[in-house]
Amino acid sequence: MRKDRILSLKVSEIIAECCLEYNVSPEKLISKERWVPLTYARQKAMYRCRKELKLSYPVIGEYFKRDHSSVISAVKSWEKKKKRLA
Repeated sequence: MRKDRILSLKVSEIIAECCLEYNVSPEKLISKERWVPLTYARQKAMYRCRKELKLSYPVIGEYFKRDHSSVISAVKSWEKKKKRLA
């Protein structure tokens, strides 16, 4: 199996786990919708891709159909949420 195929499977697993946790569909998670539970799930999934898989912001953006700057914002937002909950 090629490296990018394995990576795609891992990203899919993260997306699936976040969708289950927030009760949203993967299609909605990747959509442009901005409903609060959906944005939390998306931010967490992007954060996990960055921290667990060590993906670059542009690569994460490709998976989520977002610009790299949106991914940076999502990761920073999720880090702030984690600090508030800690």
